[in-house]
Amino acid sequence: MSFSPQFLAARETGNKLGAAFQRVDDENFIDKTLRQVSQSGNPQDVSNAMTQILSQVSPDRQPQAMQFLQGKLAQLQAGQQRAGSRALGIPEGGEYAPAALQTQYLKGQQPKAPPGGLRGQPIPPEVQNKIANIVDSNPSDTAEQLSVKFAQANIPQTYTDSFIETRRRQQEQKQPGSKYREMREQSISKYVDEAFQKGEQAEETDFAIQEAKKAVSGEIAGPGLEAIAKNNPYGQLLLGLTTDEALLQSANKKLLEGTKGIFGPKPTEREIFLLLNSMLPSIGKSQEANLVSLGFIEQANNMKRKHADIVSEITNGGQIYVPDVEAKVSKIMKPYIERFKTRLEEGKKELDRIDRATTKVKVKSPSGEVGFMTQEQIDKAKADNVIFSPV
Repeated sequence: MSFSPQFLAARETGNKLGAAFQRVDDENFIDKTLRQVSQSGNPQDVSNAMTQILSQVSPDRQPQAMQFLQGKLAQLQAGQQRAGSRALGIPEGGEYAPAALQTQYLKGQQPKAPPGGLRGQPIPPEVQNKIANIVDSNPSDTAEQLSVKFAQANIPQTYTDSFIETRRRQQEQKQPGSKYREMREQSISKYVDEAFQKGEQAEETDFAIQEAKKAVSGEIAGPGLEAIAKNNPYGQLLLGLTTDEALLQSANKKLLEGTKGIFGPKPTEREIFLLLNSMLPSIGKSQEANLVSLGFIEQANNMKRKHADIVSEITNGGQIYVPDVEAKVSKIMKPYIERFKTRLEEGKKELDRIDRATTKVKVKSPSGEVGFMTQEQIDKAKADNVIFSPV
């Protein structure tokens, strides 16, 4: 089942929080480095800063910082060249000026500041100082409070956006329970994923159920010593298995796959799972008992589909993120689970009755004769004061 981009983005929110720490460290380092460079007139300082950014900042956050530094370096180099030209008596835009500056000079234009900074132009040193003073002097202010102070200082928003966003992320990380929320979001994502996987898995279980039905309708050893031997690995080596018996054992491995986690609270789920496990078809049971068992296994498989359908409905087919999806699903599933558990308990009683009527055990009569009787026959004889003892 495919997920929409909206759901994937929401689902990955928890995973992205883990990278927030690195992102904030990167941005703090960038802010500090750019503040220092903006106040320097030495091209070597800018070159050193570029090396530090490339070695200490994540690749996806390097471009804007490098753009600013490259612009700053070009600005300083141009300034040095203009100073050298003036010392030689050469006017700006003359022979030794860069080609771009010559063109602007000839057109009667003043050179524009090179592109750079976090918003396309370098932050002026005096503005950078104002921002640094406000940020450093108000470490406990919220992002909104910082925004107000920037506005009161008449600092354009284009220069302050990144500082406000950094403060907002720092606040999010310091909020009580932020780590719990991250773990919770990851848990919900896993829950939704597994629900859809179980819904898809129901198709495979359907195939296994049909294979098991074919097997129990074929050549399967019924109640008796042969079945007891064939349910033992060593007995299987001696006696071998028929094609139908081998098919049943293979199908059995898949009949209860994916049932964990869909039957509500742990005590209830455990009871249901134990009942289902006792109902698995097997060599040695009568055909009637095996077919009844498979009917309940089929109902359990339909419960997997029901669970996946409810999750899909609540999350709009996997397109929206729902924080309390587990609680909502549990509330809707509860009556279905209770009815299914009741049917299982009644079914187990019916299977016990069939077993007592069909499974034969070796017994000795009061006169010493040995033979085979069902439990139902033994109980009936006991009611007439005739006691048959198991051998």
